Amino acid sequence: MINKHMRARDFLTEGFYNVEGDNYYAASIDDSRRPRFTLEHLNTLRKIRAFREYEKINRQDIITKVYAQPTEESGL
Repeated sequence: MINKHMRARDFLTEGFYNVEGDNYYAASIDDSRRPRFTLEHLNTLRKIRAFREYEKINRQDIITKVYAQPTEESGL
Protein backbone atom coordinates (compact mmCIF):
# COMPACT_ATOMS: atom_id res chain seq x y z
CA MET A 1 0.00 0.00 0.00
CA ILE A 2 1.35 3.42 -1.00
CA ASN A 3 0.75 6.32 1.30
CA LYS A 4 2.19 9.80 1.58
CA HIS A 5 4.72 8.74 4.20
CA MET A 6 6.53 6.12 2.13
CA ARG A 7 10.13 6.78 1.30
CA ALA A 8 12.13 6.05 -1.83
CA ARG A 9 13.86 3.10 -0.23
CA ASP A 10 10.44 1.54 0.42
CA PHE A 11 9.74 1.61 -3.31
CA LEU A 12 13.11 0.14 -4.13
CA THR A 13 12.98 -2.64 -1.55
CA GLU A 14 9.38 -3.64 -2.21
CA GLY A 15 9.91 -3.95 -5.94
CA PHE A 16 7.71 -1.12 -7.18
CA TYR A 17 10.55 0.42 -9.19
CA ASN A 18 11.74 -1.44 -12.26
CA VAL A 19 15.11 -0.19 -13.51
CA GLU A 20 14.74 -1.87 -16.91
CA GLY A 21 11.36 -0.24 -17.44
CA ASP A 22 12.63 3.25 -16.63
CA ASN A 23 13.20 4.86 -19.99
CA TYR A 24 12.09 8.40 -19.15
CA TYR A 25 15.32 9.99 -20.37
CA ALA A 26 15.75 7.75 -23.38
CA ALA A 27 15.08 9.60 -26.63
CA SER A 28 13.61 7.88 -29.63
CA ILE A 29 13.97 8.89 -33.28
CA ASP A 30 10.48 10.36 -33.54
CA ASP A 31 10.79 12.24 -30.25
CA SER A 32 10.19 15.97 -30.66
CA ARG A 33 10.93 16.99 -27.07
CA ARG A 34 13.80 19.29 -26.38
CA PRO A 35 16.67 17.68 -24.49
CA ARG A 36 16.94 18.60 -20.84
CA PHE A 37 19.72 20.88 -19.73
CA THR A 38 22.09 19.36 -17.24
CA LEU A 39 24.31 21.24 -14.81
CA GLU A 40 27.21 20.57 -17.17
CA HIS A 41 25.34 22.28 -20.02
CA LEU A 42 24.46 25.25 -17.84
CA ASN A 43 28.06 25.58 -16.62
CA THR A 44 29.32 25.55 -20.21
CA LEU A 45 26.82 28.26 -21.17
CA ARG A 46 27.91 30.35 -18.20
CA LYS A 47 31.57 30.08 -19.23
CA ILE A 48 30.74 31.04 -22.82
CA ARG A 49 28.76 34.07 -21.62
CA ALA A 50 31.63 35.18 -19.36
CA PHE A 51 34.17 34.77 -22.18
CA ARG A 52 32.02 36.79 -24.60
CA GLU A 53 31.69 39.56 -22.02
CA TYR A 54 35.48 39.55 -21.59
CA GLU A 55 35.96 39.78 -25.38
CA LYS A 56 33.44 42.61 -25.59
CA ILE A 57 35.34 44.65 -22.98
CA ASN A 58 38.68 44.05 -24.72
CA ARG A 59 37.22 44.89 -28.13
CA GLN A 60 35.86 48.19 -26.78
CA ASP A 61 39.30 49.09 -25.36
CA ILE A 62 41.00 48.37 -28.68
CA ILE A 63 38.42 50.31 -30.69
CA THR A 64 38.76 53.36 -28.45
CA LYS A 65 42.57 53.26 -28.88
CA VAL A 66 42.41 52.82 -32.65
CA TYR A 67 39.85 55.54 -33.30
CA ALA A 68 41.01 58.00 -30.65
CA GLN A 69 42.02 61.52 -31.62
CA PRO A 70 45.76 61.67 -32.35
CA THR A 71 47.87 63.54 -29.85
CA GLU A 72 50.16 66.39 -30.85
CA GLU A 73 53.20 64.34 -29.83
CA SER A 74 52.52 61.72 -32.50
CA GLY A 75 53.79 64.05 -35.24
CA LEU A 76 50.81 63.77 -37.55
